Amino acid sequence: NITLVLKNTNDFFASDADIHLGLSTFRSINSSILFDGYVLDHPDTSYVSGGFYSNWFDGTIKMSNETWHIEPSRKYGQTLVNAGPSIIYNALDVDMTKYNSNTAFRSKRVVIDENDESSSFCGLNKNENQKNMDKETKRSIPDDFEELDFKSRYTRSKRQTTDKNERERTCCYIYIRVDPTLWDVVYKNEGLNEKEPTIHAIVTFLYRTVTAANAIYRSLKFESNGDVLHRFTLRIKRIRILTPDDCGHKNLSLSETNICRSFLDSNVLLTWHSAEDFSDYCLAYIFAARDFGDGTLGLAWMGSVASNSRGGICEKSSKDMYEGQRVTKTLNTGMITVINHNTRTSSLMTELTFAHEVGHNLGAEHDDEKCGGDTTYGHYIMYRRATTGLEENNNKFSNCSMDKMGPVVISVKNELVGKVNCLTECSQVGYCGNRNVEDNEECDCGFISECTDDCCYPAGGPDAKLGCKLKPGARCSPSKGPCCSDQCTFHAPSHICHKDKASQDCIGDVRCDGIQATCPLNDTQFFKPIDALCLIGFMSIFVKICSVHTPSSNPRLKPARTLSLKRGCHGPRPHAMHKNRQPASSSAISGSELTSLQQQSKGQPKVFVRGSNSTDKQQIRIQQNKIKSSHL
Repeated sequence: NITLVLKNTNDFFASDADIHLGLSTFRSINSSILFDGYVLDHPDTSYVSGGFYSNWFDGTIKMSNETWHIEPSRKYGQTLVNAGPSIIYNALDVDMTKYNSNTAFRSKRVVIDENDESSSFCGLNKNENQKNMDKETKRSIPDDFEELDFKSRYTRSKRQTTDKNERERTCCYIYIRVDPTLWDVVYKNEGLNEKEPTIHAIVTFLYRTVTAANAIYRSLKFESNGDVLHRFTLRIKRIRILTPDDCGHKNLSLSETNICRSFLDSNVLLTWHSAEDFSDYCLAYIFAARDFGDGTLGLAWMGSVASNSRGGICEKSSKDMYEGQRVTKTLNTGMITVINHNTRTSSLMTELTFAHEVGHNLGAEHDDEKCGGDTTYGHYIMYRRATTGLEENNNKFSNCSMDKMGPVVISVKNELVGKVNCLTECSQVGYCGNRNVEDNEECDCGFISECTDDCCYPAGGPDAKLGCKLKPGARCSPSKGPCCSDQCTFHAPSHICHKDKASQDCIGDVRCDGIQATCPLNDTQFFKPIDALCLIGFMSIFVKICSVHTPSSNPRLKPARTLSLKRGCHGPRPHAMHKNRQPASSSAISGSELTSLQQQSKGQPKVFVRGSNSTDKQQIRIQQNKIKSSHL
């Protein structure tokens, strides 16, 4: 058995993170769909992350030297949908050789350093880049009062850098914009043409991407002149979703009006994305689903410690001329696309591309032949061409990259050479309005715009001090659990708070106890004997249902879960990853390539499928209320 121990997580979101939809709608991020954890028997050598939405688990299992991806088949188009709702595959078993040809286009990542005439561009030389960006100006045009701040940009401010809190400022808050092209692709595929599933799919995708990058960055030590910054961490602060329906609205910003254009090359997209004030953020990225003709997967402004440099983490806004207009511009930005040569790129490739581009923001240049790695262990992250992510060096930075990033990060930390330290402490504190009832709260029904609970004061109300407290006369709030009625009183012990779902659950009918709002799911009197199912899956890994009866921190949310993967019911066992195996070297998984995975291993299907009859659907579909998990 491979048992995954999962818990709800919001570790890589700011405590007040939100989603901005359309022109005016803000909502808190629903982190109840997101999970991380480990393989039970390998707690120190495994990591699991992902999300549950639309009855799917979308995530990654990393164990020792193997990486398994579990994803909705719809993510890669209609080709796989008839085979089943989900695919489970080993990263090594994806054939990417058609992109590893000297005659085929190669996936490229581009970094823009507008201050360095000798900058190396993967797909464009300096002159071509300037032409495509409409002769981007090399110097900002300051506002009337910005001249007063010129000295402070290049001198160190007075700060007690030895303060303990200063040493703990390692969190980089990110603004992420979802390009309308990405919304459109996800809406038609994973989103099932529905708004809420699309939002959940996008949040899960971004969570997986940032989590994978953090697995790389949090282990690094940035060093320069005897100073060190360790455990650099990326956290999502805001997700701005721009849909095709929003495009064309007269109240859109100049930046987003231009982002809505159908045909943009990678440079122009990044330039218009950067044409906003992102001074409140460490980094600001746009994720798109655009197929750039030069094969570009990512683009970023590069950090530097040069005295006249602009760009990189914590960069503040300035005024520039672009396409004849004077615009605000912030160069702490980057761009990622998930389409390459008319094909959805693999999750692994997107994760590595994002890590690569953030490396540019931190000052890393492309590795040359001296620093770029070798044929035995593969190229490092900052190699100019996209790697497969399967070789040992693919998710590591070379010494050359570390030597470049160290001075930039330490200069930001100590506010040298005009840098500003926008990093924050990484303590994760709960907050009123996230709809999770924390220890210091009586209830939490969300913000005033979304709260429908008559028993609880919402966040953001006229009197902020009353937020997340019970209203006068209320004994409880439904936000704390299903055993509280809409009349703000506890349900009677006869009230069923969890309904027996027959074969879909391991708990029978659960009844309230009359004295608390939470549903007593951990009361053993309601447990059923576990009749685990052994179901066929990828590489003869089988999914069964089991129970660890520990409620989540918010009992009103659907219970947490444990996903068990069982090997050996019948059929061959999965092969191990071998050091001398030569992986392919490109950036995308096509639908036909994933379909071909099903044709291997003596006819055993490698797709975790949902059968066509009702019995199969009940057995195999992973539902949110069906899989339990303990908290770590």
